[in-house]
Amino acid sequence: MCDGEHPYIPVDKVAKLEMIYRQDDQVVVNVFHYLSDQGWTAERLADLCDEAKTIFDNLLKPNYPAIYSLRTIKATDLTSQTAPTAERDYVPPIFGTDATNDPMPNNVTVVTKWVTPMRGRSFRGRTFHPCLTVAQVAGNHLSVTGLSDVAGYSGAMLGTMAGFQWWLVVVSYCHDKAWRTTGVATRVTEYSLNEVLDSQRRRLPERGR
Repeated sequence: MCDGEHPYIPVDKVAKLEMIYRQDDQVVVNVFHYLSDQGWTAERLADLCDEAKTIFDNLLKPNYPAIYSLRTIKATDLTSQTAPTAERDYVPPIFGTDATNDPMPNNVTVVTKWVTPMRGRSFRGRTFHPCLTVAQVAGNHLSVTGLSDVAGYSGAMLGTMAGFQWWLVVVSYCHDKAWRTTGVATRVTEYSLNEVLDSQRRRLPERGR
């Protein structure tokens, strides 16, 4: 792990995609990274945002609590400090449509592991699912429904985006406790789910602000 300040670390042809939610008065953010062989323009970044929203609408929104919302999707080209960006702010917010099942506390989550052909910490990624409901949980594990829901969303963020030749990648800024001068992006080839529930304490209200 690296500490301390450092100059800007570029990641060539890679965009950072931020999905920004509001859950029980807490901001929850999921970050994905996508490589485009063509590079990124403001227009292509906007397309990336729009496709991420389509995946949300189709696969996450139906299982997302009606009292929680998606507020913003932002895509930023990491090639340089002056590279383009695109942002979709949703006013009104896009609320989930599950009004039947109560949400679990904000910290309750599961991990999607992003797998690359390389080994080591620099080449592994993970995403903490933004919200689970009681229907998606059975004891300390995902229920059958929950496993299907999380796998469907994770699979789309990998496979659907690949259909546009936007390759999900793991980005490394640090190696052997030293900051890199240029970020290393490694394409994700598959994913796996840990069915055991995890905890993100900083997602609890008043903890992660």
